Amino acid sequence: MISRKAWLLVGTIALICVLETALYHMFGAHTPEEVPQRFLTVAQARRYLAQHEDVLVIDMRTRREFAAGHTPEAINIPLYQIHRLAADLPSTRPVLLVDVASARAYQGYWTLRRLRPDIAEVYYVRGWLWADNFKNAPPAVSLP
Repeated sequence: MISRKAWLLVGTIALICVLETALYHMFGAHTPEEVPQRFLTVAQARRYLAQHEDVLVIDMRTRREFAAGHTPEAINIPLYQIHRLAADLPSTRPVLLVDVASARAYQGYWTLRRLRPDIAEVYYVRGWLWADNFKNAPPAVSLP
């Protein structure tokens, strides 16, 4: 049989956990699921690029992948350098992050949102923007 002190201890711990959870949800940081994501499909990204001349396209691939082929308008900031170079990005231009499989663009999106909340329009492309017949298209699979 459990003693009264043990029940009191378990109840106190449970109450603390409930209060901590409630306070975190009220005042804590938002998780990525709670913040609206700004992603574009490949078709949406192409339309966006056609409608906006001042978009800063950032290719999140490695320098070697970027050198193998890229669109002339894109600049290369590999994911591992976004922390260091985010401060140099202009806050007045919309930013479009691209990658072959979208994983680096997704990670770069959240990193950029955290480091540069002053950039109002940041999007990442879900899919390979330069698939098929897009000009100067890089290979779909990067070379080793």
